[in-house]
Amino acid sequence: MVLQGHFIEGQILEALAQALNCSRSSLHLYLNEGLGLSRQWAHRDGLKPLRTS
Repeated sequence: MVLQGHFIEGQILEALAQALNCSRSSLHLYLNEGLGLSRQWAHRDGLKPLRTS
């Protein structure tokens, strides 16, 4: 829901954080974790190479 709301639906972090009753900084951490998991799954499934930054 968080990744969809932010990246697909274009909701701003403040609105998502308020809807989820968490801080913007916590939400930012959740987004980064979700993106990392998505990258790992894509790599595991052979969809894209794993990048590190």
